[in-house]
Amino acid sequence: MTPTANAGTAVSAGALMAGAAEHVLDVPIGTALGGYTARAGFLGSAGVVDARKVAMPGTFNPSIGVLTAPRAKALALSSGGENVVIVKVDTIFAFDGMLYDLEQRLGPAYTGKVIFASSHSHSGWAQYTANGAIKLGSGQQRTIVYTRFLDAMEAAAKDAIAAMRPAKIGISFDGNFDPPNNINHDRRGENDMPAGGNKKDDHST
Repeated sequence: MTPTANAGTAVSAGALMAGAAEHVLDVPIGTALGGYTARAGFLGSAGVVDARKVAMPGTFNPSIGVLTAPRAKALALSSGGENVVIVKVDTIFAFDGMLYDLEQRLGPAYTGKVIFASSHSHSGWAQYTANGAIKLGSGQQRTIVYTRFLDAMEAAAKDAIAAMRPAKIGISFDGNFDPPNNINHDRRGENDMPAGGNKKDDHST
């Protein structure tokens, strides 16, 4: 692997710069959605819920439209000569191969300096991973899907980098977040003991 940018150099203090941007994932309709193995024909409901035959998803249920367009969002940070880009994508999980390809597209200054996160959406595009162990929840990788994911992530990252300006970091804390459970709740009793009892996490930072 290519060494991390600026590895071995001294860290110096500097003013914080930040920029943000987002791009829609321009993926073909019909691409399988990720996160539910029941969408696979050999294990679940593919061909039952929707009997159409679509080449893109293979043995998975095809997507049939867009309600809310999944996005790639980027936050670029720079201080004291160091650069970091955080890219978050509306999808079920991140794929390491895509992270490395994105680093190459952004150039040597961002090698080892890109953080790839996912929103863990069960309604986002799939078929972008080459990891065979998790294809049961995402379908067969398609080159067009993979490339368009990378294109959107690269565009968001570069726009965020170009938009950097002087910034400050602020942190807030709410120790009683969502008391009426309108936003989240504990739906699994199996993990009550490790979590300290039948209580959801009501801390928001």
